[in-house]
Amino acid sequence: MSQAQRAKIQQLLSAPQSPLRDELLRLGFASLSSLPLASLTSAATLAPLVSAALTRDSATRITERHVVPGIRRVTSGFKGRPEQVRAALGMQGEQELHGIVASGKGPRFAWLKGAIDPDDFRQLLAPVVQQVLVQFTTKLPIPGLGVAGAGGGGGALGDLVGRLGRQVQKSAGQLADVGKSVMSGIGGELEKRMQSVARDFSQTATTEFRSALLDRLKSADGQVIVKRIRDRVVEHILGAKLDEVVTDFMYLPVDDIAKLTVSILDTLHDQPLLHDLLTLEIEGVLKELEQRSLADMLGEAGLLDAARTQILGAVEPGLTQLVKSDEFGGWLARVLDESSKP
Repeated sequence: MSQAQRAKIQQLLSAPQSPLRDELLRLGFASLSSLPLASLTSAATLAPLVSAALTRDSATRITERHVVPGIRRVTSGFKGRPEQVRAALGMQGEQELHGIVASGKGPRFAWLKGAIDPDDFRQLLAPVVQQVLVQFTTKLPIPGLGVAGAGGGGGALGDLVGRLGRQVQKSAGQLADVGKSVMSGIGGELEKRMQSVARDFSQTATTEFRSALLDRLKSADGQVIVKRIRDRVVEHILGAKLDEVVTDFMYLPVDDIAKLTVSILDTLHDQPLLHDLLTLEIEGVLKELEQRSLADMLGEAGLLDAARTQILGAVEPGLTQLVKSDEFGGWLARVLDESSKP
């Protein structure tokens, strides 16, 4: 091949509009895409490549550049939108979700048994229950106790209990008098008043309990117990067998969930929400990657040499099939014919 003919071939194939180049691309794609996947790669070659990419540096880089920004993009895409959850489900999806919930199928969490020590909860909640009961007691229509309740609202648990104890001691004689009065015929009125107090207190019991629980959780002793509960749960989970955890979650109705996923995707397909989220994500990824080459990214991950070997090995069977084909022979002849023209 003369220098002039080689230059002519290069000119033909690099021109802005090159039917010969377009034909070569079509032939190459047809040849590669017709090969069985088993001839392109295998677990023996792909697994080491993937494993080599799973380094701490690579994971950190992917997380910082793609995962975290992606989460932020999706979050910003949802912000302020009026769509409700049912908008993503559609009518069929709603029916399928109701069916899944009604089936009662799901993880049994047997592997969590023993993660919580009941005694921790007893220690955490006993003072809360005690405080609520004390607050109720101070509202009873018993001479002396009502005075303590009126003066002790909102105090700390220790002060409240202490005041109650002192008041009870001071009112021992009064309590005895009350007992005599009850026995002498006014017990019915006292019972009615106690029922009224109990009824009124029950209307605010939830608030009283929540307030007492918050105080308990904020206390130094309560925080120690909460930390102990949390640490025990984490340690128990870390000691659970992966097989047991996975098997447990397989109690979920997988087939039904798969159908629900299909329904959701079908419903979202034509909705602006999906289009907007995809646009945000694609624009974000392209902004990060559009100026970078594949070789640059593979080199950064330390995979360039291994990837080159893998890709060339995968392309070689298709290339061999391509150059052996009559279509490629005809294409090559046309290139030579065109390059030999003056």
